[in-house]
Amino acid sequence: MGERLLTFSEAAQRLNVPESWLREKVARRQVPHTRLGKHVRFTKETLRRSCGAATGHHAGSR
Repeated sequence: MGERLLTFSEAAQRLNVPESWLREKVARRQVPHTRLGKHVRFTKETLRRSCGAATGHHAGSR
């Protein structure tokens, strides 16, 4: 079974940002996401990678 997908609300909470900010980034294709019909979902891994890229940190860096 695959990784559980997060909703906008759950993803925004994990990133500690307003949901509206996340929706704007998705609309501009600046945050990786998955579309399931009209629904948008996120994985913890893609959020972790996109958050690291946004702050200039990379996986494994200290």
